[in-house]
Order: sequence, then C-alpha cells, then structure tokens
Amino acid sequence: MMNLTAAINAARSSITARSVESAATAENISNVNNPNFTRRQTEAVSVPGGGVLKVKISRADDIAQFRQFLEVTSSSTRSQVIVDGLRSLERTIGDPETEMSPAALITKFQNALQAYASIPHDPVVAENAIYTANNLAKGLNDATSVVQQTRAKADADIGKSVDKINLLLTRFHAANSDIVRGSGSPSELVSLLDERDSVLAQLSQELDIRTVSGKNNDLAVYAQGGAVLYEKQPRLVSFEPVSIYSPNTVGNQVFIDGVRVTGNPATMGMNSGRLSGLIEVRDTISITFQNQLDEVARGLIEAFAETDQSAVPTLPDAAGLFSYTGGPAVPPTGTLVVGLAGQIFINPNVDSNVGGNVNLLRDGSISNPGNPAYTYNVTGAAGFSDRVSSLFDALSSDRTFDGNANLGVSQSLAAFSNSSASWFESMRANQTNDAEYKATLLARSSQALSQSTGVNLDNELALMMELERSYEASARLLSTIDSMFSTLLASMR
Repeated sequence: MMNLTAAINAARSSITARSVESAATAENISNVNNPNFTRRQTEAVSVPGGGVLKVKISRADDIAQFRQFLEVTSSSTRSQVIVDGLRSLERTIGDPETEMSPAALITKFQNALQAYASIPHDPVVAENAIYTANNLAKGLNDATSVVQQTRAKADADIGKSVDKINLLLTRFHAANSDIVRGSGSPSELVSLLDERDSVLAQLSQELDIRTVSGKNNDLAVYAQGGAVLYEKQPRLVSFEPVSIYSPNTVGNQVFIDGVRVTGNPATMGMNSGRLSGLIEVRDTISITFQNQLDEVARGLIEAFAETDQSAVPTLPDAAGLFSYTGGPAVPPTGTLVVGLAGQIFINPNVDSNVGGNVNLLRDGSISNPGNPAYTYNVTGAAGFSDRVSSLFDALSSDRTFDGNANLGVSQSLAAFSNSSASWFESMRANQTNDAEYKATLLARSSQALSQSTGVNLDNELALMMELERSYEASARLLSTIDSMFSTLLASMR
C-alpha cells in the first residue's frame, strides 16, 4: 500500500513538473520573434527518495554578451546620427559639381569674370558676371540657413532624447523596484527582468551606459563618463533647448543630476549614443563648416574690396562688389567673422535690378559711386579691362584664412572653397563607412546575444514533444496505479 502511495505521489509530482515546463516552453515558442524576450529555462529539483519537489524557472541570460550589445548599440547609434546630420548639410554643399555648392558657384563666377575681362565693353557679359556673383552670395546665404537649420534640428532632437531618457529611467525604476522586492510569481519576476533589460537596451541608444549589480538583483546605472543615472532612484537628466539658431547661437549642454556631461569641458563626458552624435553635429561639424562658409564670404569681400587710387592713399579699403551688414568697412585679414556668409550680398550700386550701374564692376567706385579715390578707370574707356582682370586674379591668389576653419591658413579663395568641399566629402565618406561597419558589428552582436539567450523554435518544438511523451507516460502510470488500487479495494470487500 505504501509503495503504491509513493508511486502515485511521484507520478503526480512529475505531471506537475511537466505542466510547468510545458508552460515555459509554450511561452518561449510564443515569443520566438520578440527581440526583448529572454528564453525561459527550467530546472527540476528532486527530493531524496524519488519524486520532484519543484520546478525552478529562470532566464537564459548572458551578462557579458548583453553588455557588449549595449556598448555596440551606443556606438552604432552615434555614427548613424552623425551620418544623418551630414546628409542634412549635404542639401546645398559637399559636391563641387552641384549647382549650389560654394565651390561650383565660385568656378562659375570665375568663368563669368574671365569672359567679362575679354570684352569689358559688353553690358550683357557684365550683367552675367553680376548675376553669377549674386548667385554666389545667395548660395552662401542659403548654405548658412541650412547649417543653422541642421543645428536647430539637432538641438530639438537633443531635447527629445533627454525626455526619452528620463521616461526610460522612470520605467527602469518601476521594474527594478519590483525585482528587488521579489514580489510576484517566478514567471512575473523573469518578465520584469526582461522589461529592465529592454529599458537598458533603449537607454544605450541614447547614451553610453554601464551597470553595476547589487543585492537582490538590484542594478545601478551610470553613464560611461561616471555620471549617475540610477542608484535606488532615477537621477534627472536636464537640458534647455534653443528653438531658433543663428551662427552666433551657443547651444546649451546636457546635465545628469547637475553634472555637465556634454561639450567642452564636460566634467563627465560621453563618447557614444544619440546624445553624443547630436552634440557632435550641432557643436562641431556644423560650426566648423559655418566657419568655412564665413571665411569664403570674408575672402570674397576682401578680394573685391576697393582701395584708394590716389597718388597718396589716405582712405581705408572699402567693400566693393561684395558687401555685408558691416560694410563698407572690410573685415580684418585672416580673422573669422562669425555668420558673415549669412550677411554677404551684392552691392546694390552695381546691381541693375535695383537701379545700379553694372559698369562700376569694370570702372570701380562701387563702394561710393562718383568718388574718384576709388575709381580705377579714370578715363572711362569702354575697353578698360585691368580692374576686371585683377579681380579674376584675386580669386586665384593666396590669402590668409582663419585657422578655426580647419583648412589651412594660406591658399587661394578658389582652392579654399574646393578644400571645404573635399573636407565635407571626406568626412561624409568616413562617417558613412564607420556607420556601416558599426551597423555590421551591431547585427553580429545582436545575433550572438540571440543565439545565447533567444528562442530557437526547432529546439523548443523538440522539447515540447519530449514533455508531451513524459506527461503521457506519467498519466499512464497514474492510470495503472488507479487500476491497482481498484483491484486491491475490490479484493478487500
């Protein structure tokens, strides 16, 4: 009688264990395509003397692989953000062969000047030279607008990223608190662990993070620079957005719990993630290119400035064909004037569309019509070409540029504009290659993590069949024992 009782208890315990294992396997199968799901695994613990005490449910997690995945995610996201920013800038710049790039516009202007120098008496050719000069000025204006729009969008995206980080930290706190308290069933606990890992994966897209384990499965989260994102409680990530950008606008930086983590000097800086990429686009790439545009504009104003032609010059140089809001004064040589590319325009005194005289390009005194001090063609000869020829030569003559443009300090204006285009193209190519490489690394890291912790449908289906056979065997054993009990009881009547 005692042997039959032990047997029935063992069979019932086995059926209970198979039920729990089947439920875990079914959950695995139902989440085969869920990237935020970690495979459930079970462990049957036997008691001495036979039978099964309980079935323990756990996750097939791989901490090392998961940390590697978080790191690669941050790096890949940063690279892609930079590529997206460069694509935004590429709307009017980058390829010297495009109609709107400054390098192409300067080439067209050079060609128009050369044609005008050969026939300085032809007003149609003069008009074409003014027209191409006007396009060049407008091209610099438009490029400045694109740069500032790109900076403004990056600033807005920084604000969205910060809001998302704070929301994710709130979600992390809710999951982590329940995990530490150990509330809920084992199945609910592993689901909370999945939720917490999902939040970490999303956080890693926004900034580079690292985690430190504590008691009762507690986790603390830090930015790679050391700033605390979460320790028992989420820390506030703060940022003040700027809605409208001009070349002189200085964007605000990001703070974690009052500690500055972006810009120079950052107390605890970040090197990866969306925030890092957006800051790079807003404060480094865009500003450097704006500096290059501004130097092109300054070089044009300087190259086309008019000088005092008196026997004893006493008057300062004055802005001629190209002027700006600070004209007629000419900007200092080799010194960056921030935002100049957005201010440059064609002097209306030479623009026939507003009543100007196109012949002033040949004769001089654009800055002050009628002033003999700035007049080059003193005889008024229609065939006078010296001034136009000298302007053409000025585009190919070496001049000094500000080092903040990162293109060298001595070269011709034409070469400088081509260097700017080459700088941009080189950066875009390098960043695109880097983004593609890191995207490949991310795909491999994700695949490795999935192989380690994800669900293999074939394996789960095979396991389910095994469990069904085991369940069936235990059920048959129970049926046999029931028959034996019935026979025994019948014999005792």
